[in-house]
Order: sequence, then structure tokens, then C-alpha cells
Amino acid sequence: MTNEVNLFIFRHGITNWNLEERIQGRTDIPLNAQGIDQAEELAKCLEPFEIEQIVSSPLSRAAQTAFTVANALKIDVTMISERRE
Repeated sequence: MTNEVNLFIFRHGITNWNLEERIQGRTDIPLNAQGIDQAEELAKCLEPFEIEQIVSSPLSRAAQTAFTVANALKIDVTMISERRE
């Protein structure tokens, strides 16, 4: 029996700073409306997969994306501060 593990890596949705081509780094910039829409669309794309857990940076743009997906999939998010940029 093979224990197969699938790993999905996804980036946060868009922010106003992304549109302005500004480097965000550790600056805590939230998603804009388009970024929230992107996170909702990502959740729909991930529905067919049996995702069990999401791990996220605590930066708001990453956390908003993670929690939007997790809420839609009814799964947990683990925040790891070491995942900050």
C-alpha cells in the first residue's frame, strides 16, 4: 500500500501593492476586493481534492487567502510565523 501525499502550494490573492508593483515583504498589506475574489475562486478549484490542512503565514494577505479557502472547504488553517516573508 502506498501512502500518497499531494501538496498544493498557492500564493495569496492580489493586493493594492501588487497592482502598484510595490514590494510587500513583511509589510502587512491586506487583500483587495479582487484578491478576495481570487481566493474564493481558488477554493472552488480545490473542492474536488481531499485537502486536509492549510498552512499559512500570519500576514493578513496570506491569512485572508488561507481562511477563505479553508472556510469553503471546511478545514483548518495552521498559522506559522516562520512562514512570513
